[in-house]
Amino acid sequence: GNCVLASQKLPFWNIPFNADQEQTQICLSNYYNDRVDDIFAFGKYMSPRPTSTSLQIPSQGFGEWCVQKILPEIDAQGFREKCDDKGLFTMPQSIRFQATKDSCPNNILFVSQWDNHPDEVEIPVENAQASHAYLLMAGSTNHQQCHLVNGIVRVQYSDGSADSLLLINPETWVPIEQDFFEDNMAFDIKAPRPYRVQLSTGLVSRNLERDLNLKDVEYSKGRNIPGGAAVMLDLPLHPDKKISAIHLESNTIESIIGLISITLVK
Repeated sequence: GNCVLASQKLPFWNIPFNADQEQTQICLSNYYNDRVDDIFAFGKYMSPRPTSTSLQIPSQGFGEWCVQKILPEIDAQGFREKCDDKGLFTMPQSIRFQATKDSCPNNILFVSQWDNHPDEVEIPVENAQASHAYLLMAGSTNHQQCHLVNGIVRVQYSDGSADSLLLINPETWVPIEQDFFEDNMAFDIKAPRPYRVQLSTGLVSRNLERDLNLKDVEYSKGRNIPGGAAVMLDLPLHPDKKISAIHLESNTIESIIGLISITLVK
């Protein structure tokens, strides 16, 4: 018959964006708890740790059991320099994200299973309505977290319902330090590639491997991005409902979920 057996919302970045739509940037400055530039640091992630022998991730939050002394350099200076006088970074579609100045001690909200961060944070929102929430995010993930829900962004409505975006490696969650290898065979991303922002330059691209001419590097077996890169994600919403809060949570061990900016579009 004509019954619907299953449905799923997927972002389609080729649809023209109406730049005249009303945009609201949610202020996150009171919730920032770290610097994206400092996501990896030797000795930073010390607990919780297993008490028995394990193939645990090194203390800098990156690497593996046989590659323990690599420290990717993350540098968001170029991203901040591309912001205007109001601290807004504009994507090619005219979506604007709020960023912080160099003088601010923190510039990202991290949640994780590490004791360094809370495992979830709720951000109250007063009676906002929107058709989309655009998220500028950055964080970590690894091979062991592939095809798992690394984290969740949940937009809660005043009527008690919610819309959620599952952060799944590699479709909707990516490692800050590299671009994924994709061959449309064994290594296939089953979703449209998201836009990424190279933090050291402010370059925006859906294919940094091509635009930066990235090559394999020994420590990641992938595509190392100089300075790292954030990712823009899209969460479709119910425009007729009033938003009461935005909830960010970590869902897997070792992954770090970071939120830089939220923009609600009418």
